[in-house]
Amino acid sequence: MNNGIKILIGLIAAIFILAICMVVVAASFFVARGATRSGTPPVVEERAEQVEEATPLQEATVPLEMPVEPTALPAPTAVPEPDEGPAEAQTQPTTEAPAPAAQGTRPGANGEFTEEDLALLWEAWQLIAEEFDGELPSDEELTYAVIRGLVSGLDDPHTRFLDPESAQRTQERLEGSYEGIGAYVQENDQGFTEILRPIEGSPAEAAGLRPGDVVVAVDGESMAGRSLEEVISFILGPAGTEVTITFARDDEPEPFEVAITRAQITIPMVTSEMLEGNVGYVELVSFGTTAEPDLSAAIQALLAQGAESLILDVRNNGGGLLTQSIAVADLFLPESVILYERNAAGEINEVFEADSGDLAEDIPLVVLVNEYSASASEIVAGAIRDHGRGVLIGETTFGKGSVQLPYTLSDGSQLNVTIAHWYTPENVNIDEQGIAPDIEVVADEALLIDNPDEDPQLQRALDYLTNGE
Repeated sequence: MNNGIKILIGLIAAIFILAICMVVVAASFFVARGATRSGTPPVVEERAEQVEEATPLQEATVPLEMPVEPTALPAPTAVPEPDEGPAEAQTQPTTEAPAPAAQGTRPGANGEFTEEDLALLWEAWQLIAEEFDGELPSDEELTYAVIRGLVSGLDDPHTRFLDPESAQRTQERLEGSYEGIGAYVQENDQGFTEILRPIEGSPAEAAGLRPGDVVVAVDGESMAGRSLEEVISFILGPAGTEVTITFARDDEPEPFEVAITRAQITIPMVTSEMLEGNVGYVELVSFGTTAEPDLSAAIQALLAQGAESLILDVRNNGGGLLTQSIAVADLFLPESVILYERNAAGEINEVFEADSGDLAEDIPLVVLVNEYSASASEIVAGAIRDHGRGVLIGETTFGKGSVQLPYTLSDGSQLNVTIAHWYTPENVNIDEQGIAPDIEVVADEALLIDNPDEDPQLQRALDYLTNGE
């Protein structure tokens, strides 16, 4: 074996051991949580995905561009997640990866880690390096492939590896600005990327994209078998350039192509308006870095206009940063528990609490949720429900109750590791279950896109707040 191959094998071994160490050693979340517990979180996602987050279709979010996760929309973060579930991204600093363990050992309960454990990997790699009749990928590509293989073996959709470019785009999405087509996306049950909804005023909206549109190909290249992040990377691109996306739609007999000119997409975290009956309405689109201050400012403005009750809309919100989900919940809750974080043994790692004296602790409140409300959205909805602070109206949420910690690797790539699960104040684990609304109202997302004034869930919330029933 020549020296080049030996060096390459050594590199892959180091990366493999490093990844294992990270899986074992991870000690905080990524629900969109930041690098530290004092930082900003996720995809709860989407520590929000971080709790995970659905991400906007930066190409094609909670969470194509922005997966919803229920990681980011089902994230939904996103969770989404989405995952991000909908689809998950963060702008807060991330945790640095731990240093590799000394050769021959690894931390944790499994004891010693020997070279024999990697014998099959070495054997397979040597055969490929020496016998493969074709062009070998670059060292970087092979290293990433090893890490992705390790992650896929965990059978956990929320533990993810992002190359440096994808990691950077995830951060941009949390900050609310990127170049793409402007849509929220998620990974569906069949493993395909689908549109959760276009962003208002975006090229995706102008092109007539609808919830449930499945991405079949991008610029003629099939997206079958590609991860959500990979699909997004194909769709993203400089503003002013064109991308041709092939979609499948339930009511269309054949896939169809749509040519879309990319643009600079700015994602408003919050939109608000005063509705009839002095009802203040606020929609929280994502738990990005400015979620709580933007929401607080919007609520203050509505109160100044005479709002006597509030509707908080987190439908299609796949998650984001954990710290932001905690801060948002704190706006509506008196001193109380917001969530518990528990490890695999069921032990409490940390308790997150609200303090008293915040902006909207007493005003009548309705929270709108749907199947794409994930991760950080579920943290807020669950805390409000458990404390009887408000009424949940809509549909059962996505069900992303795991927490991920993002680790930044030496080359700028990122490994998001599921390290725990979160529980509502009443110690309920909503993972894969979701949160059932107090008042169920089913709405067709596709119809809402075409007829935004005919929103049965919003109307039900207005009826509840104005008539008390």
